[in-house]
Formats: sequence, C-alpha cells, structure tokens
Amino acid sequence: MLVVPRSNPAHIASVDDITRPGVKLVICNSTVPCGDYARTAFMNLGITAAAMKNVVSQTTDVTKRLPEVALGQADADSCT
Repeated sequence: MLVVPRSNPAHIASVDDITRPGVKLVICNSTVPCGDYARTAFMNLGITAAAMKNVVSQTTDVTKRLPEVALGQADADSCT
C-alpha cells in the first residue's frame, strides 16, 4: 500500500509510479520490519533498483514516515 499527500503532486496512481525519476519516497530503515517488508515488496515486483533510487528518507520508526508525506517532504510512503 502507498500513502500519498491529499494533493498528490507527483500524480501517483500505482506502485509503478514510485519508480519514476524525481519521485520522493520514504520507507523504513532495513533493520525495521516495515523497511524489510518494503524491500521485499520491491523485490517481488522487480522494482528495487528504481524505487530505491527515489528514497529520500529512511526512518527507524513507522510513525515518523507519514508526517514527512503530510508535510510535503515526500511524494509517497510505502506502507507495506
């Protein structure tokens, strides 16, 4: 599941959209379960390299990701 700001300035409509150059994505650090889940989902979808190029922040707590999206610091949050 992806979370985007209400205004959705990057026009994200599907998971493939997070691979577009310039899209800002936030995920959890790989040592946190949500980060591991996101990376597994990217791998299963075959989008790991492209998605990871767009990661602008990796948090250590799942609750810290949504404010980054709400404040416009990211275009999407990979809530897996």
